[in-house]
Amino acid sequence: MAWPVLGYVVFAGGLALNYDVARRMDAGSPSCFLNSHQAGGCLFEALLSPFVVLGGGAMVAGYAWKLGEHDAGLDLGSGRLPKDTSNLRTFGLILGGLGLLVTEVLDFYVLSKVETCNGIESAGVVDIHGCFSSVKTLALVGDAASLLVGVGAPMVGYGFGYHNYVGRHSQPQLSLLPLATPGGAGLALVGSL
Repeated sequence: MAWPVLGYVVFAGGLALNYDVARRMDAGSPSCFLNSHQAGGCLFEALLSPFVVLGGGAMVAGYAWKLGEHDAGLDLGSGRLPKDTSNLRTFGLILGGLGLLVTEVLDFYVLSKVETCNGIESAGVVDIHGCFSSVKTLALVGDAASLLVGVGAPMVGYGFGYHNYVGRHSQPQLSLLPLATPGGAGLALVGSL
């Protein structure tokens, strides 16, 4: 049970890191710039935060995969028909994909802002706060979009884990059925393999 909790803690840490970088950029903090006393400034943290978020999502999805396999094993072991998890997988992929797309586009924009503002700051332009306008709002929107990944990851993990286990452990279902053809009749072997 520690994996999903740890995964969501890492996920939340990435969101907090992303917001903190945007807050400091919006405030015009001197620690955000490459020529300050901190190595890398906000650029390093802005590059790191999406990977932390995705790492937490991957931990949650991995646990959900194992949970899906476990539930499928219980269902097949007790003789119950397996559940159809296609809707769960599809909805999770849509949520997660939309969250990833929005998050990555906003992260790219924020990183390009950091680079642009670092160039302006090195050139000696004073209005650094104006350079980072709207970055904090974009970070909040990006964090909200990342929450879609946090919701979609366990859905996808569970759905695919369940489906994978059923596919590997179920017996082929074959039937011999009558088949009408234009030239006569015959038999057809149908089923799921």
